[in-house]
Amino acid sequence: MMLRDLFEPEPDQWGLRGDPYLWKELKEQLGVAPAPDTEQELVALLGQTIEELVGEPLAKDGQFYVERFAHGGMSS
Repeated sequence: MMLRDLFEPEPDQWGLRGDPYLWKELKEQLGVAPAPDTEQELVALLGQTIEELVGEPLAKDGQFYVERFAHGGMSS
């Protein structure tokens, strides 16, 4: 299995306005990689990649602003 399989289909609904943009970046960065052997390795890879893309630790409480994901609207 390739990691691109995790990103298709896209969710019907998003939680935050930046989510579709993060999803797209994750798909672009990880899509060509083979899936790790274990669920634990997959979780670690996703967490590390998200932290690298957004520049914030996942353990941080609450929401944070990622400027390149701001595409207008009240929430931007």
